[in-house]
Amino acid sequence: MLHLETSVHFEEVEAPVGCEQELDGARTEVPDGPGGGHRRRSGLCGGDPAAGPLVLRPGLAGTATDVDPGHPRCDHRTERDAPVSRPIRVMHLIARMNVGGPARMIQELMHIDKSVAEQFLITGICQEGEIDFRDSHPELHSIELKNLGRDINLISDLINIIKIGIYLRKLKPDYVITHAAKAGFSGRLAAMLFYPRAQRIHFFHGHLLYGYFSKPVSYIFKLIEKYIGKFTHKIVAIGSGVQKDLIINGVIDAEKIYVLLPGVKLNII
Repeated sequence: MLHLETSVHFEEVEAPVGCEQELDGARTEVPDGPGGGHRRRSGLCGGDPAAGPLVLRPGLAGTATDVDPGHPRCDHRTERDAPVSRPIRVMHLIARMNVGGPARMIQELMHIDKSVAEQFLITGICQEGEIDFRDSHPELHSIELKNLGRDINLISDLINIIKIGIYLRKLKPDYVITHAAKAGFSGRLAAMLFYPRAQRIHFFHGHLLYGYFSKPVSYIFKLIEKYIGKFTHKIVAIGSGVQKDLIINGVIDAEKIYVLLPGVKLNII
């Protein structure tokens, strides 16, 4: 089962004497011994050095400026010393929201309570003859990128990757969830280049390994998926047949892939 962490927090952990740790650009350094001096971030409290070293460990993502107020070395206990917690931020990317299974899946995922997850959708424009799922679901607010559709154009695709990267840095998602091939490549590559701290999850609603293009072109797609799959934290295959094809063709390692059967209610995630 695929789980998304629903809180952002910082924990107190033991650390060896003399170590230091980077935290959101600021350094927290553990003293060399009892009473030894150390540098610490603005907002951290002093107190009894005999209580032991105090080190911050980041949770999933986000920023914290304070420590647990219950720690023996913290003398100033105010509201801002409470653990930081907020809804997780999720960015979905799909080439187009035409009526079908992927659009319905995104709709269900985006209906998760906003106190649990703050979600954003980036999509392209439907092709001629397709029905846009958003027309009948106006509650699905989205960011529209004109050239994120199926067609491949190196210049426009590169521009879209940069645009996605700008949105990633602006919205700072904890998870980037991509759907299908085109948005899957553009979204994951943008996350790797512009916001690598986000967890990258890709949904295979099908694949392009065979049956769509010539053998040389299909082989190129296979190499691309295999490469970018190494930098993807979790892979979800819609159906056991898709999972089997991905494993047999050496695209994804078996231990990295989850299977979600078509038609399953997504409240189990």
